[in-house]
Formats: sequence, C-alpha cells, structure tokens
Amino acid sequence: MNRLFFTVIALALLFAGHAAADLPQLLSYQGVLVDGSGTAVPDGPYSVTFRLYTVAAGGSPIWEETNPAVQVAKGIFNATLGTIVALSGLAFDATYYVGISVAGGAELAPRQILTAVPYTFNAKAVMGTANEFPSSGNVGIGTIDPKSPLVVQFDNTNMGLPAIAIDNAEIAGQNVIDFKFGGTTRARIRNANGGAFFLGTLSNNNVQLITDNTTRFTVTGAGNVGIGMITPVDKLDVDGGVHIGNTTSANAGTLRWTGSDFEGYDGSTWKSFTATGGSGLPSGTLGQTLRHSGSDWTATSTLYNNGTQIGIGTTSPGARLDIVGSNAQDIRVETGTITGRSAVVLKTTAGTTDQLLLEKQAPSALGTTAGIALANLSRVTAGTLAGPLMMQVISANPL
Repeated sequence: MNRLFFTVIALALLFAGHAAADLPQLLSYQGVLVDGSGTAVPDGPYSVTFRLYTVAAGGSPIWEETNPAVQVAKGIFNATLGTIVALSGLAFDATYYVGISVAGGAELAPRQILTAVPYTFNAKAVMGTANEFPSSGNVGIGTIDPKSPLVVQFDNTNMGLPAIAIDNAEIAGQNVIDFKFGGTTRARIRNANGGAFFLGTLSNNNVQLITDNTTRFTVTGAGNVGIGMITPVDKLDVDGGVHIGNTTSANAGTLRWTGSDFEGYDGSTWKSFTATGGSGLPSGTLGQTLRHSGSDWTATSTLYNNGTQIGIGTTSPGARLDIVGSNAQDIRVETGTITGRSAVVLKTTAGTTDQLLLEKQAPSALGTTAGIALANLSRVTAGTLAGPLMMQVISANPL
C-alpha cells in the first residue's frame, strides 16, 4: 500500500464536554481507504491509530487511540472513537484535526478538520457564544470565565429582568430553593400556592432570618414582627434593647435621641420624654411632690413627703402630718349639706369607744344642740359613754 486516502463521509458528535453527562462519550467517524492507484484496499480488519490535534500540522496530539480491528469493506470503514480511550477529557470548544496512521505507519497528511453534522449547530444555540457549560467545573451564563460554581452575569440589555426565574405552571405548585449541608436542608426559600413566601426553617409559615441556628428576625402570617424571637405577640416585639439615633424627620410619631434627650414628634414640635424638656417631668429634690399648674407639671415643697411623714408648709415634718400655717384657717372639715354633720375623731385601734370627738351636728327640732358654740350649733364632748361631761350653750350669749 503506497498511499492512503480518506474521505470523511459523516461525523456525528454524540458526546462532548458540554453535552449532558448521561449521553455516550463516543464519536462516529467514517472514511475510505485506497491504495496508491486509487483502488480500494482489500476487505478485512486493519489496525488504525486515530489522533486529535488542535493544529493542522505539527504539535502534539491531545487524544490518541489505536483500534486493532477496524473493518474495511470495499474501501469503506466505520470507526467509533472513544471506545478504547475515553473522550471525556476533551472540551470540544475549539477546532480539532484528525490524524490517521494505518498498521503502525506514518501519519497520513494532510490532517482532516473535524466537522459537525448540521444538527449539532443547535448546540451553539444552547451553549451560546458567551456562556460556559463544561462537563465539570464552574458554569457561566453571560460569561465564559465563571469564578463560582454558577455565575449569572448581566449586561445592559438585561436590566429590569430577573437574573434567575423559577416558574411553576401549576396554580397549586411551589418553587423551592434549598440550602443544604451534608445532604440536610438547613434553609429554604419557597414560593407556595402563587403567593406565600418563606425564608428560614421548614416547620412553619413564618418568614425568618436565621444565623448560627438562631432565629434573629421573624414576620408571622398575622403581620407581627419579632426581633430576636420566633413568636412575636405584637406588631413589633423586640427581645433586647432598641437603639435610636437623631433625625430631622417631620413625621408624627417619630422618636429620636438628640444626643442629650429623648424626644417624640407630635406633628408640629418635638416633645421631650425627660426632665430636661418642656413637656417632660420636671426635676426636683428629695421629698418634693408634683403638682399641675394647669399648663405643666411643677415640683413643690409646699406639700412635702419624705416617705413616712407629710409636711404641709414645712420640709421638716415632726409628725405623721405636720401643718405649719399662717393666720388663716389651717384645718377645715366641712359637710356638703346643711343638715349634715362634720367631725374630727381622735382614737386608737383598741376599740371604737376610746376616742375624742370634735363634732358639729345638724340643727334639731328644738332649734339647737348642746355643745360649745362654733356657729351656734356645735358641742365638745369629753368623757366616756357612761358619763360624758357636757358644756352647753342655752342662749345666744357666749360662754
């Protein structure tokens, strides 16, 4: 055999680096073997070595296998490349050239460019010119140089569109993205029944943010928000302190810390929550009590309370009730009706009869009631129930 010519009749790429992993990693190749006069070689098996290169001449092969029994009939042979040495290491993302040698002879020239059957052009539509779908490694959509397991890269033509859309045509269906560790789902993003959105644990319908296996933020189905808790019982439920800063907001109901005072905005002015502000409680000293002037709260020592004693007109009460007055009336007990009675009773807790009673009684049928006249209708009674000592006024003359 002086010369060997081969003609590629058909080339079918059944698997390449960007094809699905469950497809066979094989490549069908067909050619014609003829001798130096152009006559087909005798029928029978031939040992044929196939090599793939990235250059048309020279260089080193990127893949090679020898099939010891390639059947030739009337010069035509069919070979399935990859049955002896796997093609899985090739990406098939560049132009390859096929080199052939027969029976251990020199490689025939020229090498033949590896072409694709027409339907394989559809792979370009799947892969795209700016996408990367290797058989292993990082996947890129919109980029051919992904630095992570999956990278979706936008350009200006994609603005306003979602980077990733997961759509379920079933009305009662759900879309789920699980985050797993060691095969166990630790967090889930789920859109169920066309409306509900869940983030966090799998056991409830709350939206939750979880770090270090601890719920940090919860929104319940009822709309309650919890910070630091799973089951908030109000619109905002905080397990811990709340820090606020300063603001110039003009929205009624806004709270702020000015740096020296807590304030709230009522829609027109800022109101203080502390003693330093005009609408807060005033400052005071030990024992002072609060009174309202009609327009604001003030602290006063006129009514003094040290915790056990009360002083009126004094800040040093010497009794349970200590009244330091002026020339005006200091104590007055008055009934609300003309027929009523007013009394001052001094007694102990030993009984109901050991008492001193200063009493003003109402008018009687006789006109007056015995007693010491304070307004012609009073008396002072001293003694016991058995024998009181009476001082009476029987006429209009004073005693």
